[in-house]
Amino acid sequence: MKPFPLDREALQRKFLEKKIQRFHLNLAEQARILPDALYSGLHTLQRIRMGFHEDLNQLIQAAAIASAYNALIEADKSYAKLEWEWNPTQGGTGIDPYCVLFKY
Repeated sequence: MKPFPLDREALQRKFLEKKIQRFHLNLAEQARILPDALYSGLHTLQRIRMGFHEDLNQLIQAAAIASAYNALIEADKSYAKLEWEWNPTQGGTGIDPYCVLFKY
């Protein structure tokens, strides 16, 4: 897990923008291939969907974690003093949570 950014809004925005740009570049690269027949077109779409489904989910999860973090800090400034760690690529189980809050 990575420590949550201290300058939260600017770093969160930069982090998410970089991830979104990379996602778009990868998607554009895959979409450059123009199919010449129905089945090759369907195969290309299936490959794109399978290849980008998890990346898209992780982008949405990262944005949701950042939004929840910001809302908690706005509601109670004492949360900003706590140690946060996050990993939007985890499965969100109790063993590998998306976000962990530590109070020492």
